[in-house]
Amino acid sequence: MIKDFDEIVAECKELHRKKSGDYANDKDPYLNFRITGLTGISTRLVDKAVRLFNVWENKSINVKDETIEDTIKDIIVLGIIALSWYRNEEKNKFEIKK
Repeated sequence: MIKDFDEIVAECKELHRKKSGDYANDKDPYLNFRITGLTGISTRLVDKAVRLFNVWENKSINVKDETIEDTIKDIIVLGIIALSWYRNEEKNKFEIKK
């Protein structure tokens, strides 16, 4: 196992705890995605992935308040939110073709 895996997961959990109050609330943890659902989450993931690619390639950061690590953590958290949204809100809506 990656030696700092648990540490990174804990950092992402703390980031989610801090940011979630700006986007959702205790009554509805998916509040900001009720309008756009998985499309909205996917869009945010693509935004973060493109930013990561550009910053990594250019070795330059224009937004000094968001580091490469912040962007990667956002991608991890958004992936977890997407999986949770799917499992809890969308899974039963999908037709499984045989």
